[in-house]
Amino acid sequence: MIYFTSKQCDPGHPRKRVACAVALLLFFSLRLARAEPEVNSATEYYDVSADTLGTLLLVLQSEVPERPGGKTFHGYTRADVNWHWQLAQVGARCRVQQARAIVNIQTTLPRLYWTTPGSEVERVWQQWMPALARHEQQHANNAIHVARRGEHRLLGLPPQASCEAMNAQAQRMASQLHDELRKIDRDYDNDTRHGETEGATLQSYLPRRPRQGQRAVE
Repeated sequence: MIYFTSKQCDPGHPRKRVACAVALLLFFSLRLARAEPEVNSATEYYDVSADTLGTLLLVLQSEVPERPGGKTFHGYTRADVNWHWQLAQVGARCRVQQARAIVNIQTTLPRLYWTTPGSEVERVWQQWMPALARHEQQHANNAIHVARRGEHRLLGLPPQASCEAMNAQAQRMASQLHDELRKIDRDYDNDTRHGETEGATLQSYLPRRPRQGQRAVE
């Protein structure tokens, strides 16, 4: 988040009235403009090889590079959103003149380096991997959506008596937006059980183990 130097406009000075009128017109024109967030995306792959589903699960557990909070996720998306704004002092009030978001997205996914052609691993991988990629893309979309929402909210903040107060209000809004993004991602994972309901978890494709006291189907 960056606070740019504010711009001053004193309409009380006769020679500046025209300039201030032009500045105000430009100011409100900029507020109506809808700028799209800048999105920088990158995907990192880690290679796995297996000839059985059981081996594949073990290899994934061993090779996965992202372990947030000590937990293992076969796919992971890290999205950082930063808001930048410019303030303008117009008369006795300071407003957000421009707001822009930059979204940096880093996605980590597995890549099947080798398996026996026509194997069960190959068949399951062709079903599982697109679902996992879609799940991670939704996390990325969540960040982009919040970034876009944040730009509009920052532009809609009520003016303050000073640019210092205006900047503090914008900082609070940015912090609130970060909290919203964390909640959206958390709710999404809870609702889908980290992608299980979308076919994005490998366990969904593995044979179910019999419950205690039950026998596996022969």
